[in-house]
Amino acid sequence: MRVYSSIGYEYRDLLISASHQKRPVVVFSIQTTDINPLNAEIVQFVAQKCIVRENCTLEPVSDKLSLWIKPSCSLSAFTLRWLDKPASFFDDKPSFSQVAGKIKKFIGKYPVLINYMASEFASKILLRHLTMTGYVVHPHLNINLYDLTKSICYVDKNKESLKFVDALSRFGVQIHNSHDSDCIVDATIALFNKVVGIMPTGTHAIRVNKIFYTKINFYNQYLTLETDRGTITLNCITNYWQENTDGLFDYIDMEWLTTWFISVNHTERLTDAIAKYCAKEPTGFLPETKIA
Repeated sequence: MRVYSSIGYEYRDLLISASHQKRPVVVFSIQTTDINPLNAEIVQFVAQKCIVRENCTLEPVSDKLSLWIKPSCSLSAFTLRWLDKPASFFDDKPSFSQVAGKIKKFIGKYPVLINYMASEFASKILLRHLTMTGYVVHPHLNINLYDLTKSICYVDKNKESLKFVDALSRFGVQIHNSHDSDCIVDATIALFNKVVGIMPTGTHAIRVNKIFYTKINFYNQYLTLETDRGTITLNCITNYWQENTDGLFDYIDMEWLTTWFISVNHTERLTDAIAKYCAKEPTGFLPETKIA
């Protein structure tokens, strides 16, 4: 049984929006000098523009920006081995400030920016560099491939999510040279297309009509949601579904719940509504509450 989290649907929604607006999607990858985004400097930046087909798959177009960038610090022997480059390779390369204009021009016009690196690592580094030039990457227009692949959860006895490396193998996508962002971008696009191909169709929004909160003891605190797709009960402590009356899911966690459900007025996240209403009687039974 597959379980899909919010990020997968956000990805589909962004692609649908980009398709309708006939705007490209930018897929980018970077290589850095450090694994710490506070210290890391970009040494390679590759971005590929893609058009979005009606089935939400990405088709690369001719526009591609591939840059090697000279860092301000000397590269360590480890980094050079990782990049498979001699130190002299960077002698004639431009600094980031010298190519920032090219990067801003390439990605600045498009509302959707999809990145590859795990835990928004690339976004943080790129944002830090670009903000020095007065440019801002909109945080809500980023979809992280690591999170996207985790969102496709193949539920087994351990309820483990599919990780990025596993996803590459699972979907038969090869990165021929993991030290070359050109190859990583190509593999990223291929994996996105594999992932979106198994996403269920239709809207992901569930209308939440009523919320019930019940606390029996610390280990037994429940939220019962009356939705347009049936009644769902969640154990707030273990984050496992205790009851499944609509036949949609076998397992899901609170993080998924906080971002996936949309309240009746479509402006308030369900978690905000829960926090607001549960605060009235945090230690006891919360009477029937209808979201305003």
